[in-house]
Amino acid sequence: MADKILIVDDDLETLRLVGLMLQRQGYEISAANSGNQALNLARSDPPDLIVLDIMMPEMDGFQFSQLLRNDPAIGAIPILMFTAKSQVDDKVAGYEAGADDYLTKPVHPAELVAHIKALLARTRNRPAPLPVVQRGYSVGLIGSKGGLGVSTLTLNLAASYAHKVKNEVIAAETRLGQGTWGLELGFS
Repeated sequence: MADKILIVDDDLETLRLVGLMLQRQGYEISAANSGNQALNLARSDPPDLIVLDIMMPEMDGFQFSQLLRNDPAIGAIPILMFTAKSQVDDKVAGYEAGADDYLTKPVHPAELVAHIKALLARTRNRPAPLPVVQRGYSVGLIGSKGGLGVSTLTLNLAASYAHKVKNEVIAAETRLGQGTWGLELGFS
């Protein structure tokens, strides 16, 4: 299946030329001439990569990138900023806004394709994001010797905390070879 690329540029001639060139390379193309239209397209049919101009009316490429990155459903889509803005400050602003790569116009078509292929390859090799886990706390109780009730206190503390927070709690006994909780709790 061909990679889907969304091209975003307010210049219709650029949309047409870049779109045709990428179609000839075997990519599936969709196009948008505004940031709002591009966000709607990205949400309804997420592309594998976005080629994005910066200078557009209503919403510029920087704003688009920030909105895209803040949307959990589409925030991981790679962005290649493809623009005439070639100053270092513009490039830095692009990366800070969330661009994965930055390429200035005019450019040879082979260079644009090389950047796209490299970005798609990096994205495919990117590990999946780790699931968000609930943070927990760790509490330790240490007894100087056995028989002081530290084990009982630990189990009671864990049980009451689990009841209060309505969440899983782990209690661990670290006396190697001398653990008795299994016996005390009736596990044999």
